[in-house]
Amino acid sequence: LVGRDNVWFETSLAPLFCLDRKQAERILTGHNPERLLFGSDFPWYKMDEEREYVESLAIPAELKAKIYSENAIALLGDK
Repeated sequence: LVGRDNVWFETSLAPLFCLDRKQAERILTGHNPERLLFGSDFPWYKMDEEREYVESLAIPAELKAKIYSENAIALLGDK
């Protein structure tokens, strides 16, 4: 489903336990940057660990900004 405009991806759980970093980077950079969201699976997993994982990825800072907040604001609004 990577690259399809009608699909949203979020970052929780799978990267930490199922994907190596290179594969996670390929998925995130291969998908529409406007359709990626930060996810944590809280309370089952710690948000700081999920964020540390995203921070460790070799993806552009602009993409991380979209993942962390810009896309959620665009999707849900800023109110």
